[in-house]
Amino acid sequence: MKSLMSILFIFCIFESLSAEEVDVTAFQKELDYIYSIRMHDINDAKNRIEKLSSKLSELTNYQKAQFFNLRAHSELIRGNLDKALDYASKVKSYSNNTDVVARNKVIRSSALYSSGEYQKGFIILYEALDGIDSISSAELKQSLLQNAISLHTGIEIFDKSQELARKMLANARENKNDEYNCIGFVELTTISIKLNNLPQAKTDISNSINNCAKVKNNLIELIIEFYKAKILKQEGHLEEAEKVFLSQYQNLIDFGWKSMVVDVQIDLANLYLELNKFDKAKAFAEEAFDYSKSINNTRDIRNSSEVLVKYYKFINNKEDFEHFKKEYLESTNEYLLQTQRKRIAYYQAMNYRAKKKELQNKKVAVTEPF
Repeated sequence: MKSLMSILFIFCIFESLSAEEVDVTAFQKELDYIYSIRMHDINDAKNRIEKLSSKLSELTNYQKAQFFNLRAHSELIRGNLDKALDYASKVKSYSNNTDVVARNKVIRSSALYSSGEYQKGFIILYEALDGIDSISSAELKQSLLQNAISLHTGIEIFDKSQELARKMLANARENKNDEYNCIGFVELTTISIKLNNLPQAKTDISNSINNCAKVKNNLIELIIEFYKAKILKQEGHLEEAEKVFLSQYQNLIDFGWKSMVVDVQIDLANLYLELNKFDKAKAFAEEAFDYSKSINNTRDIRNSSEVLVKYYKFINNKEDFEHFKKEYLESTNEYLLQTQRKRIAYYQAMNYRAKKKELQNKKVAVTEPF
């Protein structure tokens, strides 16, 4: 709640403005605030977006474009992909501002990719990357790079991910942006962990901790803590890893990022298998499996069912062992096929991009593939 002094301060600022100007300025202030908390407090951001929706007709066209970008992002982070794409599609009706359009492309590329439209996702992503020099916002440039790193890491094109992460770090240093300097090192840690490069992961997490100490970001703090736990587990320090995981687990649930909750549940399930705490392993694995099954996330179905296969083998429950073995084999096969499709889509998108540039140089009209 705002203090009396802050309310008086706002009143003094708006005192010489007309009522309409006050509304426009107040709406912009609220939109800017929602943007600032969109990754730090996603529940408050969602509630504020809902409240602002009743005032939509009073916003300027530029503000409406901002509003729909924020609403699309709010749905995207919750996995509501159809809603995210629907809200994102409304932005072009209200603004052709370079930064607004670029931000919209970041959201659409993520939503399309997450919904299985991999080629379209990569095409739109690279449209934004190719226009990165025309973006005025340094923060938006970094956000775009972060999204690109995530998508390339997801299909295991790690050399490109590392290249983009180093570009993010260079941009962060140039613009003296502590937050994205921090994020760049966190992204490098992600890549090192996925590559099972433990020495490099330890170096990267150390750089992350040192550089992120300057930044107040709840999500980044959670990610770093869980990466510390993953590294401890890889080093064989199982009890220490358990303490770190559990110390932040409820905070992660409260934050509301379900995909990361599932990732940690699977890590804990595997950890408890190694500690011979089989009932705990089963509990975490079952919760992760049930949610992953409900949204058909083949990677997490594979990883959680693998734990349950080991559990039911240990207790000699042949029926459940066979059931989860079947789940594991089917999801593993599907996950490998999906990864292959994503990589093929990436290379198809790169071919389309190269052809488009060639035709544009010849001033020939290009037909979009969608």
